[in-house]
Amino acid sequence: MGTLNRWMGQLAQNLRLAELWNRGVQNYESLEGADRSSFDACMLQLFHIFAEMYSQQVEGHLDPRLWHQVEKPMRGMINKWPGIQAWWR
Repeated sequence: MGTLNRWMGQLAQNLRLAELWNRGVQNYESLEGADRSSFDACMLQLFHIFAEMYSQQVEGHLDPRLWHQVEKPMRGMINKWPGIQAWWR
């Protein structure tokens, strides 16, 4: 959970990263060059965090209540933002 909190903290504290995030989640195809690379890295990091948390939950190392607190918003985020869906493809 700490890794996810640090990831979100970076987004909250870095105005340029937050702006890039907003543009990317709304329209991934609009990103070019370094912006696309940065957004890709940001998304890869986030989904690796989700994957690690899922694995920990499956192995019984993460309280299922904590996983539920992450899973529901994660699914909502994926379903809401077309840029995330385009990045995933």
